[in-house]
Amino acid sequence: MLNELSASQIQQLETENQQLLRDLEGTLDQVMNATQSIQEISNLQNQLAYHLNTQHEIVQSLYDDSWKNTETLVTANQVLVKTEKMVGETRWWFGFFFIMAGLILLFLDW
Repeated sequence: MLNELSASQIQQLETENQQLLRDLEGTLDQVMNATQSIQEISNLQNQLAYHLNTQHEIVQSLYDDSWKNTETLVTANQVLVKTEKMVGETRWWFGFFFIMAGLILLFLDW
């Protein structure tokens, strides 16, 4: 078949062959670049998933701690209310005692 072609036709086929080879090599380079980009995106996505998971765990820990602190504050407020009642009663009894003691001293001194 090559014997039937003229030299210019053979030259034209070789030129087309070289052009096709360059195009295919260019396409191969583009595919390699795309593959590398996809790999980088995949790595970044894995890193993002890892960091998001770590962040989720930290946020969950903070949320749990805040609930524990809220429970502690409720208990502390209850203790403060009880203490306030006790201090109020104690203050009243001390006042009563000192007034009575003062009156008794005045009566005894008279």
